[in-house]
Amino acid sequence: MRNRLLWLVPIALLCLALLAPAAVARPSYDHAVDQLFARGYPQALEHDLIAFGAAQSYLGLRSAGDPADNAAARYIAAELRRIGLRHVRLEPVPIDAWVFRSASLTVGEKTMRCAAFNAGRATPIMGLTAPVVYVHGGTAAEFDAAGDVFGKIVLLDQMFSSWWQMWPWAEATDRGAVGIIYTFNPDDPVYWAEPDALGVFSNEADSRFVPLVTLPRADGEWMRSKLETGDPVSATMTCDVRMTRWEDGGVGYNVTAELPGKQHRGEMVVLSAHHDTAGPGGIDDTGPCVNLLAMAKAMRMSHYRPQRTVKFLFTTGEEYGWDNSYYDWLVGAWWAVAHAHPHWGGRIAGQINLETMAQSDAVLSMVTSVDLARWSTNAAKANPGLLPNSYVVQTPVTSWDDEWPFTAAGVPAITLFASTPYYDSHWYHSQYDNAAIVDWGYLAKINKFAFRMERQLGGGLLPFDLKARAHDLASTVDADELTAAGVKPALAARLSGDVGAYVAACKAFAGRAVAIPTARYPMVNKELLRIEKLLLGQFTALDAWDKTIYPHQQVLWNIQYIDAAIAALDQASPDTAAALEAITGVDRNWIAVNFGRFAVHYNLRILSPDYDRLCFGEQAHLPPTIDLTLAYHRIEAGQVDEPLVSLEQARATQVPVLNARLRAMARVLEKTTPHIVRLR
Repeated sequence: MRNRLLWLVPIALLCLALLAPAAVARPSYDHAVDQLFARGYPQALEHDLIAFGAAQSYLGLRSAGDPADNAAARYIAAELRRIGLRHVRLEPVPIDAWVFRSASLTVGEKTMRCAAFNAGRATPIMGLTAPVVYVHGGTAAEFDAAGDVFGKIVLLDQMFSSWWQMWPWAEATDRGAVGIIYTFNPDDPVYWAEPDALGVFSNEADSRFVPLVTLPRADGEWMRSKLETGDPVSATMTCDVRMTRWEDGGVGYNVTAELPGKQHRGEMVVLSAHHDTAGPGGIDDTGPCVNLLAMAKAMRMSHYRPQRTVKFLFTTGEEYGWDNSYYDWLVGAWWAVAHAHPHWGGRIAGQINLETMAQSDAVLSMVTSVDLARWSTNAAKANPGLLPNSYVVQTPVTSWDDEWPFTAAGVPAITLFASTPYYDSHWYHSQYDNAAIVDWGYLAKINKFAFRMERQLGGGLLPFDLKARAHDLASTVDADELTAAGVKPALAARLSGDVGAYVAACKAFAGRAVAIPTARYPMVNKELLRIEKLLLGQFTALDAWDKTIYPHQQVLWNIQYIDAAIAALDQASPDTAAALEAITGVDRNWIAVNFGRFAVHYNLRILSPDYDRLCFGEQAHLPPTIDLTLAYHRIEAGQVDEPLVSLEQARATQVPVLNARLRAMARVLEKTTPHIVRLR
C-alpha cells in the first residue's frame, strides 16, 4: 500500500512549492505594521490629511462641515475602499459648519495674526475699530472696575482652570462691547503657553455673541503693556469666518467601513478616531486617524479574519459641531450611536477609540468605565514591550472624548491617548500640533497594542467586570443619606435591597465565570451585552462640571448643598458666608458669583433638559436647572427671610426628581439582577 502511494509525493511537493510564495507574501499583523511604517504609509496619509486644512487657512484646521474636513472624510473613504474594506459609507451628520479664513488685530503700524473660537462671529469686511479696555478675567466685578465698555473692544485673559470663555463672552456681549481679544494668562497657563501659539477651541456659546479673536501670548503681553501705560489704545479687529447652520444645509460626514467577522450574529467591535481638528491636528487627531487606517491595511495584508465584525468609524464634530449649544462637541460620535445607528447598543462588544497620539515619552492613558478597567490593566501588563513609557488606566469615562456618547448609549468603551503635559500647555489646539511632533515608532507600538485589545474583544468570554460595576454603584447609595435628603423610606430601603442583591449576583457570577463552557460563550455574551446596554445606558450621567456620575448624584448633591445653606441661615445668628458658599455648590450657581444675570440666564437656557440643541447632553440625565442668583445676591445684601423661602422652594423641586430617579434605578436593577443570576 505504501508503494502504491509513492506517486503522491511529487504532487505534494509541487503543491507546497506553489503555496510557499503565498505563505511568504502573507506577513503576520505585526510584520505588516512594521512594513507599513517603514515605507512611510501612515506618514504619507498624515501629510495628505493635514494638507486639506492648510490649503484653507493658515490655521490649518479642519472644522466639522467645512470644505477641508469634508474633503478629508472623502479621502478617508477612498483609502478604505483601496484597502478593500466592505460597506464603506459617508454618513451625513447635521453640523453648524463654521469656516475660518483669517483673523487679525492692528494697533498703529503693528498687525498681529490671530485665531478664533469655533462658531465665533465675523466682523465687518473692513474690520471693526474701537478703543481697547483691559478687563482681566472678565468677571462682572472686573468689568465694573474697568468702567463702561459699550462700543469698545475688551482684552480678556484666559481663565480655563476657573471657567470657560463662554461666561465672560456673554458678559461682554451683555455690556455692549463690540469685540473681544482673548489671550494667554500667565496666572492660568492651561493652554497656549508657546509665545506665538494661535489657539482654537469650541466655545459653548452663541454665534450672535460679539466677535472674538485669540491673540498669541507674546502679542497679548505687548497689548497689556500698551494698556498699562494709561494712554488710549485703539485697535482694528478682523475675523473672516462663515457659518452655515445645519437647518440651512450645514453637513459633515462620519465615515464607516467593515471587516467582516467569522461569526454572523450581528455583533461587532468598533475602532474609532475623529478626523476634524483644531489646528493641523498632527496628533489630535490626524495621528489616530492614520493609525486606524494603518490598522485596517495591516489586517488586510495579514489576512486577519476577526471573530466579530470590526467596524471602523471616523467621526466628525468631535472638537465642535453645533452653535448655541453647551454640549457642542462629540457631535459625530453622538449622532452615529444615538441617531444614525441606535441599534448598536447591545451589539457592540466594545469601542476602542484612538485619540491624541503619539508623542515621545508620553504615557499611554486608557480612559474607560469600571466595567473594562481590569481588562485594560491586564492587557497593558501582558504587552510591556508595546508600552515603553508605561500606562495609566483612568475611570470613569470622560465627556471630552468619543467614548462618552457610546458609553451613554450602552456600549462598553475605552479611549487610548498618548500626549505629554507640555503638549497640553504649549501646543494643544494650535499650529504646533503638527506632524513633526508625532513619534512614528511609538504610534506603531500603540497600533499593535490596540490590535491585541480588539482581538481579545473579538473572541472568548466578554471581559465585563460586573462585580466592579456593582461595588462602584453601591458606593453611591446610602439609605440614611437618601432618607435625610427627602427620599421616601420605603424607596430608600427598596433601592438598598436591590443594590445588595445586585452586588451579590455579580460577585457570584465572577466566581463561576471561569467555569462557563466554551460552547456557552455565545449565549452568555449575548446576555452580557444586553446587561451592559441597560446598565451603561441608564446609569451614565453628567454632573455640573461635566464629569461622569450616576443619574441621582447631582440631584442629591443639590439638595445637600441647599440644606447646608438653609441650616446656615435658619439660626439666631445667620452665617451668611457659609450660606453663600453652599449655594455655589448647587448646580451651576457658582456662575452667579462671578457673572451677571444675562450669563446666568443663558446658562439656564442651554443646560435645561428640554433645550432643543443639547447634542450629547440629551444622554446625560440632566436634572432641572436651579436658579439661586437672586437669593445669593439678597444674602450678600444682608437679607435672610426671602432667600430662605427661595431655598426651600428650590429644595421642594428637587426631592420629587430624586425620588423618581431612584425608582428608575431600582427598576433597572430589578430587571438586570435576575439575568445575572441565570448567567452560567
